Amino acid sequence: MNLSEFKGQFQEYLGHIEEAKLRKAHHDQLRSIFIGFLTQAFNAKYEEFELEKGVKAAKVRGFIDALYQDIVFEFKRDLDTEKEKGLAELASYLQSLKDGTYFGVLTDGLLFEVYILKETKLDKIDSVFLKTLSPENAFSWFDAFLFSVKELVPSSEDMVKRFGAKSPVFLSSFQKLRQMLTRSKDDPSVKVKFEEWDKLLSKVYGSSMASDELFIRHTYLSLLVKVIAYIVLSRERPKDRGELFAILDGDKIIEH
Repeated sequence: MNLSEFKGQFQEYLGHIEEAKLRKAHHDQLRSIFIGFLTQAFNAKYEEFELEKGVKAAKVRGFIDALYQDIVFEFKRDLDTEKEKGLAELASYLQSLKDGTYFGVLTDGLLFEVYILKETKLDKIDSVFLKTLSPENAFSWFDAFLFSVKELVPSSEDMVKRFGAKSPVFLSSFQKLRQMLTRSKDDPSVKVKFEEWDKLLSKVYGSSMASDELFIRHTYLSLLVKVIAYIVLSRERPKDRGELFAILDGDKIIEH
């Protein structure tokens, strides 16, 4: 995929979705146009989308418009009149998915609002209106969720979008790390690491700055830096989970 190809596909998508919205097409057609765009522009496979996924749980009944990887898409024809209903449905769907951290996207095909679930409430983390984006920014925004490009020369701006405090990777990782810390906070080894970390901060700032949130943020950065440093120095990616854990534990040796 190169940017010139994406630019044409992006403009074609905008034309199709605007035309569909003008004739008040059903939200299923908006969904179909969007999925067609993702399969063409980002090499997403149509069969990987779960359409009208049934949800049956306590107090939750309905059908997810589209589930792709860790993204729940809810399509509406008119967000001005259907937004409240869409958010209620999105919250219910996210609460019903227990096997990971999911992002909820409420969209009419042009406006995309992204949410995550914090406890039982939706938290809006991002919003874009495609008509105001350049093709470059539109590509970066979608790919920060999809990670379809495997060989990309990083820039500081791109790193912030993909791994910074508002990125999907950080927000998903933060929730998982917070759950892990909650479960293991009474573990003696975790207590020791937390106390040692607090002592180092106190030396730098002159007093204790410790908090669970800051500890999780620093943990995230530490893990991210280790992986990036290994990839840069070894010029290869971890082959599996075992190798990834060896890198994080410091057991993996870089061979030249």
